Amino acid sequence: GMNEELGPIVWRRYVKRAGNLTSLPLYYIRDYGEANENRVDRQVTWIYHVQLKSPGETVGNVMNLDSEVADWGWFGVNEIEEWLQRTPDDFCHETIVQMLKISLDSLGESLKRHDQVNIKAEIE
Repeated sequence: GMNEELGPIVWRRYVKRAGNLTSLPLYYIRDYGEANENRVDRQVTWIYHVQLKSPGETVGNVMNLDSEVADWGWFGVNEIEEWLQRTPDDFCHETIVQMLKISLDSLGESLKRHDQVNIKAEIE
């Protein structure tokens, strides 16, 4: 999935490390209702993080974004959290908003653990 989303060039040249942010996948369900012919999406989704070897701006030109992506940019965690508070409707629908909140919480915990490891290594 990540190879498809980022593209093989980014995956091979620019990814430093990647892994799951959650210990279990999330079960995604979205009922679009009568307005969308009663379509219901159900899937199991792993929340992944990817650390790049270089700043994202240098990678953006070679990313393999498909037609589902209307716009994109690089944002800090605090910027995204504030954006979610201010205008959650910018993020598709409530199911996506909830998945994004879980992702941000998991990323925050992962970054704290990483920082604690680095601090401990510096002290030793």
